[in-house]
Amino acid sequence: LLDYFTALAESVGVSVIVQDASGYVGKAIPLTLCAELLRRFGPDKILFKPEAAPIGPNLSKLRDATGGQAKIYEGSGGVCLVDSYRRGIAG
Repeated sequence: LLDYFTALAESVGVSVIVQDASGYVGKAIPLTLCAELLRRFGPDKILFKPEAAPIGPNLSKLRDATGGQAKIYEGSGGVCLVDSYRRGIAG
């Protein structure tokens, strides 16, 4: 996964949204991978849209794992928007 997202980020001139759709595909993207991508490329290049349940605690874990630097977007269709906003999402 790290090689995939690195190749993608290096080949495009726009931001890359790392969407964790593990509810659909069955396996979550590791937080360590997210933190490494952010470290390599920065918060303007790598954005996050976590959707793994439970959404609130997972948003907080991603925020904490990236020292609050990650730009995180709500991934539950707005169902948890108020709680997610309190946890520091960007949108």
